[in-house]
Amino acid sequence: MLPNQPIPLSPARLAQLDETVRTHPRPGPIVYYVRNALAGDGSPIKIGTTVDLPLRMERLQRRQPALLAELLAWEPGAERLEGQRHRQFRDARLQGEWHWPDVSLLQHVHTLAAGAPSWR
Repeated sequence: MLPNQPIPLSPARLAQLDETVRTHPRPGPIVYYVRNALAGDGSPIKIGTTVDLPLRMERLQRRQPALLAELLAWEPGAERLEGQRHRQFRDARLQGEWHWPDVSLLQHVHTLAAGAPSWR
C-alpha cells in the first residue's frame, strides 16, 4: 500500500461493527471514529465520544444531512481518551473533531476495527 492511501475496511467488517452497535446500544463511554461514506475513503474522520453510540450516530446524521456517517471503529474510553487521541493525531487535524485520514490515524482505526472490543 502506498503512503497516505486509505486502509480499506471490508464491507463484512463494517457490517459486523454496525450490527454490534445495534445489538448493544449502551456499551458505556467510548471513543468512536466515523467518516462520511458518501465522500469515500479519503474523507475526513471524526473522533468523538459518547455513551450511546446509536443515538450519537442518529444525531450526527440529523445535524448534517449531507453526511452518511460510517462507523469505522471504536474503543472503550471517555473524554480523557478522546482528548489524548486529538493530541495524538493533531498533525492531521482539519477542524474541531475532524481529522484528515493520514497514515497514522488510518493505521490506528484499522487496528481498532480488526480487534474491536466486545460490548459484553
